[in-house]
Amino acid sequence: MTHDLGKLRLHELTARPGVHVLLQRDALPVDRLRLGALVSVHRISSWPGRGLLAVRPDGHVGYRCGDADPEQLRAWLRLLRPR
Repeated sequence: MTHDLGKLRLHELTARPGVHVLLQRDALPVDRLRLGALVSVHRISSWPGRGLLAVRPDGHVGYRCGDADPEQLRAWLRLLRPR
């Protein structure tokens, strides 16, 4: 896959701790600062579309949508916070 850093494998991109938000090529930008310190945002230029998916810390997909919606993403991230 192609990322801002060049060609990488998905595992290399998501190997760091935390939640990883993967934006498709034409997805609306997401304000990284409003997502939290343990959330990384990556635009995958080789993935056509306007959606996003969020990879949980355990490596599984936790959230996805066909059109990137930052408000819905933030709502999902709030569910992950300890109570």
